[in-house]
Amino acid sequence: MDFIKQILGLRKRFRHWWNETKYESTFNFSPLKRLFLSKKIPTMGKGFIVAGAEHSGTRMLTKFFCDCGCAGSPQHKQGFDRGNPRFDHKLVVWRRSIPHSKEKTPNLSTMYALFKKIGYDTKIVGITRNKFPNARSQVKMRKAQTEEQAGKRIDAANNLLQRAKARHKNDYISVSYTDFVKSRDYRKDLAERCGLEYSEKQDYSNADEKYYTIEN
Repeated sequence: MDFIKQILGLRKRFRHWWNETKYESTFNFSPLKRLFLSKKIPTMGKGFIVAGAEHSGTRMLTKFFCDCGCAGSPQHKQGFDRGNPRFDHKLVVWRRSIPHSKEKTPNLSTMYALFKKIGYDTKIVGITRNKFPNARSQVKMRKAQTEEQAGKRIDAANNLLQRAKARHKNDYISVSYTDFVKSRDYRKDLAERCGLEYSEKQDYSNADEKYYTIEN
């Protein structure tokens, strides 16, 4: 049993190392730059990592951060993923849906650590949506074959967010999809909490309502 535990422990450490190495290669970190980033450097701005289950509103929320002055994109392709980071911006946002492409389970803590190494005051912004419409949205968009399968994916994503919240505490911000789309005051308060200048450039319609009108 002790031997098996040692093997499992090595596997876990290797997976953690692999995730960090993969992200560092995305950022094009040279050995010299790694040495520089291993030292504490002054804060150069604010970085936000927007995360949530697929079809929970991550694109909408990322667009909100962009409207409020952050450099980034709500689209599927992310500059940080393609090795084209823009470190000259004071405000940046990095979007991650869960699961994410071939990566499946994103390592939010590694993403957080990389932003911190660069010098950003970093927050993870986790968005959650009511499970019923979220599941139906995933099925409609063929992210899952059944609502039961979608529900399991959503549970796994939300569990990941809860672990990130427990680990990063004051650097984690929870966002409710329902409150976000329904209340302008809620959006203004979110911008204020993040230290951003509030701006509203998109229509925030509640997509949940249509799923409650579909007959089972």
